Amino acid sequence: MPHSSIWKAVSRLQYKIYASVNSRRYESSYRRHVKRTNLPPAPFTTPKPSQPKGSHIIFNPPPSSPNVYHTPLKFLPLGDGRRQLYAQAQSLYTVASSTRKVPSPWPVSKPGTALHESTSTISTSLLPRIPDGAPLPPALKPPATKKYHLGQKEIEEIRRLRKEDPTTWTRDKLADKFGCSSFFVSVISTNHEAGKAHEKRMEEVKSRWGPRKMDARKQRERRKALWGRDV
Repeated sequence: MPHSSIWKAVSRLQYKIYASVNSRRYESSYRRHVKRTNLPPAPFTTPKPSQPKGSHIIFNPPPSSPNVYHTPLKFLPLGDGRRQLYAQAQSLYTVASSTRKVPSPWPVSKPGTALHESTSTISTSLLPRIPDGAPLPPALKPPATKKYHLGQKEIEEIRRLRKEDPTTWTRDKLADKFGCSSFFVSVISTNHEAGKAHEKRMEEVKSRWGPRKMDARKQRERRKALWGRDV
């Protein structure tokens, strides 16, 4: 084989290897999909048409990084010198208003108010307050009412269907069929076999996890434990 043919074959092979390595797509280089950005609107920004106009005040400020110069007084120690500086400074926390006087600081922060302990009121044009005794805005969703309509006959039927075919009759399907919650179905028809099968599948999935995912899952469990401790 002539030298030029060997060189061409080697060059062609190198190009294939280079193209296969550099043509990999990641999340940052993946082509854009419309469905990925088609997120449903948040419920607090889309009030229902049945509710009266002007009954909601949407306050959704843009996110910003924490700043030590804007620490609310509620989170400062009692002996901190910044309390006196905040009380003397002309800011949103010390703007005088002649509409209403607050004789003593509120023990709890109310919706739409700043976390502070200043006895001076805030101008409603700058930082509106909810007056004492004012009704709250209507709920975004109607309150759920508990129903106690299932008798012993329906409960036995749920247990029978759940025991015969747990794959077809899942908790959600049984809840839709009998008009109850999936939690109620799980309480009255505990399927130990289905639970053990689910745990086995989860163990198989976890066995294929890499060290990064295992570490991320451990960190998540640690955060959950800290949430419970803080409560």
